Amino acid sequence: MDWSNILQVSLWQIAKPSAGDVFTLLRNEGISSEELQPFKTSDINDIFPWLYYGKRVDILRRLCHIAKRKVEGNFKKCSIAVECHIIAEDIKKIVASSL
Repeated sequence: MDWSNILQVSLWQIAKPSAGDVFTLLRNEGISSEELQPFKTSDINDIFPWLYYGKRVDILRRLCHIAKRKVEGNFKKCSIAVECHIIAEDIKKIVASSL
């Protein structure tokens, strides 16, 4: 999944998540409000390069695990196993995974 898809699955939303929902998700994963302040008025897609190039792969990995748990939890009667990977669209490379 790319950044926008991982956010939608992690928050279990069909529509594009709001900035408030994304900020709450990221704060729960260890990013402070002060670190998110520069993104208050920007698009939520601007956060991914900051995490990736800022070597915050731990946060990206946690988001993969959240997405994995959400899908498996919502389909637990189906007995499925899910693995999640975040890709960087510009380089078409997996940058974080739930493996």
